[in-house]
Amino acid sequence: MRTSARIRYAYVSNILITIVSAVFGYNFYQAIAHPEKLQSALFWQYLLPLWLENMATRP
Repeated sequence: MRTSARIRYAYVSNILITIVSAVFGYNFYQAIAHPEKLQSALFWQYLLPLWLENMATRP
């Protein structure tokens, strides 16, 4: 019984990770491709500078 519960949990977890990743990836693409349509200031003020800084410091 425990094994089947773990398998079920892992299956649901993988589905949720896939959905969240797809939504985040799509929104990230839209923010890069169409910045004039972006309604979230959080991305431009906080997340994008952190991402660019991280990319600049990679070897």
